[in-house]
Amino acid sequence: MVTLCGLLESIEILLSQIQVDDKEFEELFARQENYSKEAQGSGTYNHISAKLHKMRIESMQVLRSVGHSLGDSLPSSTNRSILTELCLKNSSLIFSTVSSSYDLHGLDLEPLDLLVIDEAAQLKECESVIPMQLEAIRHTVLIGDEYHAQARVKSRVSDEAGFGRSLFERLGLFGHSEDLLNMQYRMLPAISTFPNRRFYKDQIVDAPSVLCENFQQNYLPGPMFGPYSFINISNGRDN
Repeated sequence: MVTLCGLLESIEILLSQIQVDDKEFEELFARQENYSKEAQGSGTYNHISAKLHKMRIESMQVLRSVGHSLGDSLPSSTNRSILTELCLKNSSLIFSTVSSSYDLHGLDLEPLDLLVIDEAAQLKECESVIPMQLEAIRHTVLIGDEYHAQARVKSRVSDEAGFGRSLFERLGLFGHSEDLLNMQYRMLPAISTFPNRRFYKDQIVDAPSVLCENFQQNYLPGPMFGPYSFINISNGRDN
């Protein structure tokens, strides 16, 4: 599939280099595989045309190979839901939001070995449960930061009842061990110093990439801006 994607990108680039009308385009892609290079003539257009023909043939060969490997499981339908299910059944990795993972429950998939939930500390516990109920999951890894803002709960009663609490936080309260990823790659040291000292007891290390002199320092114009600024919004309203 990687080869096919590369070929399709190359075809797109070549098509942008020539001007063809609908009829010429149709003729170009209707040629037989044994269409001879000599029959195309010379010139820039014909040279690009020959390359397009060659890439088209290679793409068709790759598609046939994919079709052969899928065998009888390759559907003849162009229905989106059928094709989506085909892709999911033949995928080794599936990326999804926790809410969208609900759709996986209705599919006849091979058992998933590992579930990884990113930003797990910002999800309500009931949200994390959605993908965790998929059949035959052996391991679940929760990645998150309890110092980040929790999931938003509008109801004061629900908030006071702990409805916004994450599974990540609950497991921490029960004494489950946590592994700290202690190197940060995204902030200037001038920015990371405060949260590191305030929340992480100086356990976070700045990566070499943010320590080097050529690390970009693009600030907003104005004397109040620098690596970071504190803006007082005590009288503001959350709409």
